[in-house]
Amino acid sequence: MRLVLDTGVFFRPQALEAAMQHDGDLVVPAVAYAERLRQVAGQGQRHVDALRQRVRKFVEAFDADVAEIRMPALTGLDRRTWHRLARDAFIASHVRPGDELWTTDPQDFMALGLAAEQIVAV
Repeated sequence: MRLVLDTGVFFRPQALEAAMQHDGDLVVPAVAYAERLRQVAGQGQRHVDALRQRVRKFVEAFDADVAEIRMPALTGLDRRTWHRLARDAFIASHVRPGDELWTTDPQDFMALGLAAEQIVAV
């Protein structure tokens, strides 16, 4: 089982530590990584370097294969919902059958069609 991390997990030190100890594959979607890089950049280069050193090897790119996983199913979202949940939609696209998504916002991912049993609230 792959474990996919949403950006909010980076604000929960115990959850992040548990994720880093996960026996299976760990996935940090490129969008979540970019969000966190932006957040720590204001704290200085050493924080950016620490994040890069610890997390970069787990980053999964948002490419055509990832886009095709969930994006076609989201055509029914109204414009307002899309604007509110677009980054979460990009993150959700990394979740495959059998994966778990760890997040601080489970309701957003359920609104995007992820199965409740794949979502772990941290």
